[in-house]
Amino acid sequence: QSGSVVEMLKKLKSEFVEKKGECEKEEMNSRHAFDMLAQDLTSSVEMANEDISAKSLKKSAKQEESARLSKQLSSTEAVKKEDIQTLSDAK
Repeated sequence: QSGSVVEMLKKLKSEFVEKKGECEKEEMNSRHAFDMLAQDLTSSVEMANEDISAKSLKKSAKQEESARLSKQLSSTEAVKKEDIQTLSDAK
């Protein structure tokens, strides 16, 4: 009877070792998939932040250009008004 218990324990040990290996392999694959996903998400966030920075700079430049052109338009309209007045006075 003790021989059958020993055999049963050896068989269980073998099964446990096999199951442990399977679980470790599965865990390793899951960890790798997680690491790849984390790397992909980190890369996506970095690229999005770079895109935001570039667009913010572009927006600022356009706003500055718009302000400069508005000022130039006001100046041109003032000169035009003066020229029209001068022309009207000359008639």
